[in-house]
Amino acid sequence: MRKPFKPFRLRKADVHSATCFLKPVSDKVESILATVNGRANAHTFSSSQEILHCLDTAEYRRKMLGLSKRDAVGMRVHFVSSFPVANRYQWDREATHVVLQARASGWFLETVDSLSIGPAQGGTVAPWLTPTQAALVLGRFRDQNFSVDEG
Repeated sequence: MRKPFKPFRLRKADVHSATCFLKPVSDKVESILATVNGRANAHTFSSSQEILHCLDTAEYRRKMLGLSKRDAVGMRVHFVSSFPVANRYQWDREATHVVLQARASGWFLETVDSLSIGPAQGGTVAPWLTPTQAALVLGRFRDQNFSVDEG
């Protein structure tokens, strides 16, 4: 299956002390979301502002993992829209799955697709690290939080 778009950089601008995407980026994001979501809109990402929030969350996760921008190149952050609902809600819902990837020049929108989720699913943020990044993060965690007794 062919991807509906090539990955592109998410560029932000500060307009009247509010952060938003540049107009061409915002239009492209809105178009992709409309194509992917179709008529579904209750449990999906449906605006560029929601993707901007994903971008800010991805950057926050990068910082909390202690990765520099250089070390984060190749890191992916997966987002699933919506939120868990009561188990009494027995039907699957259409959600949006978004993947942002850190590259040398910034965060890129890599994948946007639709998926069906159950009642207990949705609202997830999952960073995926390369093996090198995982070793860096785990090494820093070990250095800051405990020592290993060799004997």
